[in-house]
Amino acid sequence: MALRASGPTSLAFVDLPASGGSEPRYVFYTDCAVDRSCDRRTPEHLAASVHALHFGSISLVLEPCASSLEALLQRSRTGA
Repeated sequence: MALRASGPTSLAFVDLPASGGSEPRYVFYTDCAVDRSCDRRTPEHLAASVHALHFGSISLVLEPCASSLEALLQRSRTGA
């Protein structure tokens, strides 16, 4: 099952130095992104139909989605 939503997705840019002399720079644009729009109600809706779980790193550290995905994982860990 895939959920569809309209709106922007999270976007990340990485600036790699050409000479290798400095550290890479990262910029993340996540405000108002639909992939961060889940909330505590989402696990209740998805838990019965989930067969596999896949989470990206940004979604696991930014609220409100992080807590919602953790709850989904806890509810689904024996069946997915």
